[in-house]
Amino acid sequence: GVLCAMKSSIRRVRKNRLVFEKTKQIDRGVDIEAIIQARDGSVLESILHEIQALLRMKSQHSHEDAAATNNKLSVLFSSLELIAMPGSFSRVIEMALSTTSRNDAEVKTSSVSLLVSQLKSRRRIGFDGRGFVDLSTRLAKMPYQELTDLIGIGSLPIITKAIPDLLNQLPTSVCEGVLKNLWTLSQDEIIRNSSISSTEAFLLGLKKIMLDAVKNDPGSKQTISPAVLRALQKATIGYIFSDLCKNASPSNPVCMLNSENIWSSYIRCLEIIPVAVISESDVLKSEINLGNIYGIALCARVLSSMSGSSASNRTRKIETFIACQNYPGNSNNDIRVIDQIRAVLVASLAIAPQPQSETEMKESVMNIFEIMLVQGVKTFGLELLAIKVAFWWESLHVNEQSSINVPVQRVTKLSSFLIAKNICFQFQSLPCDVLIQFYDACIADLPFKLALLCGRWRISDDVSNRAKRICNDGIRLRATTPKSEARRLENSLTCLRDIVQFMTGEMLF
Repeated sequence: GVLCAMKSSIRRVRKNRLVFEKTKQIDRGVDIEAIIQARDGSVLESILHEIQALLRMKSQHSHEDAAATNNKLSVLFSSLELIAMPGSFSRVIEMALSTTSRNDAEVKTSSVSLLVSQLKSRRRIGFDGRGFVDLSTRLAKMPYQELTDLIGIGSLPIITKAIPDLLNQLPTSVCEGVLKNLWTLSQDEIIRNSSISSTEAFLLGLKKIMLDAVKNDPGSKQTISPAVLRALQKATIGYIFSDLCKNASPSNPVCMLNSENIWSSYIRCLEIIPVAVISESDVLKSEINLGNIYGIALCARVLSSMSGSSASNRTRKIETFIACQNYPGNSNNDIRVIDQIRAVLVASLAIAPQPQSETEMKESVMNIFEIMLVQGVKTFGLELLAIKVAFWWESLHVNEQSSINVPVQRVTKLSSFLIAKNICFQFQSLPCDVLIQFYDACIADLPFKLALLCGRWRISDDVSNRAKRICNDGIRLRATTPKSEARRLENSLTCLRDIVQFMTGEMLF
């Protein structure tokens, strides 16, 4: 209450040039008293006088204890965050940013935090906050390098997280451009500084806008126009999705450990978007490739909510693409080959836990075997089948007690021990050879599990017949298979042999 005891000045503030343009001089003579006046003897008056003195010292570059000055200024700025300041005070923030060196992150962070705090809807009567909105908009339109030089690398997430407060105060015609600029800045941060903080903050802000828009509270006022909301929805299923597929994929070491937060926020936004808008997206309907397979697999559950036959067809399309990919030979530490293997294996982990009915699961199993009949055993079909059966097995909690009538039980339970719902996020940071070992464990556990499930589904004859034909075709490849690929071929043939043996009792080799 004491800090808020102030009144706006009636003095006219002369206009300064923008401090961000390199070709223009910075006005170092900002007079805080000409911007805002506090009551005599109030705490706020002392704070403003101290800020004025510190800014003069910084502009002169002659003070000895720069660290102490920056620390004091940061504390004082932080004390003003809960107070509604007049929009002209944005000039003080401009001066603090421009007179602070790149290494003084504390002052830059506190300045940006103060700026963002003034965007919140708590304006006092007679105070115009457009100065803060204008400053935030100009920051959002700056190139990445110039912006980080001005506000510091660590301050960008503060701005991106303030998207809801900023867009609520911008004209409809400006919102879409500001949104795209902020998203571009967050992607530049991933590429240039190996940080996903701004992307996470951006998606959190975007999620908040969409959640507020669908609350349908009769007493609440609509804070964002329908036109802006639709533009946000189209951006989410458009360039935002495309950039996430490229920059938040398992092949990007920056996102390996933290992509779960990014994709979880994105998927939550996708769930809020109306089906009619999603149906109009060309990006989500684009051809599947190794660059977007991971993102499409993660979003398959939401996309399948469009109901009808398209739900099963969409998942089937993803599985078909994975099963048709040829397994590369000896990688010889080739980064491109390793990335290809990782992309397919992690995408399989993403699509495998997607909920399916028993009928869809049976069709999926038969579809994978049909692909292997045509493409052969040297594809990722067996890996996809193994991980899907492993997840299905655990989802039904199939165990020895529920299958007591089965005479022979040989399951290592190793894959079952490792299966978890969000395994694609937990495993994507593992080395590629460790991922391959995990899939080998799933393939080793596949014959018994598949035999039991196919027996329940009454498709044992069809599956065993296809497995036998695929195995016989694979046996003919032994003589021409390079030594580097022989081990995987033998593991695949052994798995297919055991599937036939468990289902029919026939020993192929």
